[in-house]
Amino acid sequence: MATIAAKTGGSEMRNYEKGRRLEYVLKEQLERQGCFVVRSAGSRGPADLVAIKGGKATLIQVQKRSHLPKEKENALKLAAKKAGCDAYLAYRVQRKWVFRRVYPEGFERGHILLVSSHDYHDGEDSSDG
Repeated sequence: MATIAAKTGGSEMRNYEKGRRLEYVLKEQLERQGCFVVRSAGSRGPADLVAIKGGKATLIQVQKRSHLPKEKENALKLAAKKAGCDAYLAYRVQRKWVFRRVYPEGFERGHILLVSSHDYHDGEDSSDG
């Protein structure tokens, strides 16, 4: 029993570390593009990052894959609605960032410049999407 818990805990920690690393990579790239970015430590809030540029805020949930669990998506939408800002899901495909607008719904390129590929590589690029 302890072995199973240790394996599960280790897997969860590795996933957390990979997710945190992706958050920092995107945070640094957005900052290089002139955004002021705040990270929500430990995934405690509805968004991993809050990026502000030109007086306009954007909430960003960073995921390893293109799927955002429904409860997280609903929390992100509600937070963006209350804040009066856009919200995006950000994930990587073949070392490039992809942004899917979550709120308001519908397709439209956002006010934050989309981030191009960078020399970051963690060995596990997502290929779904």
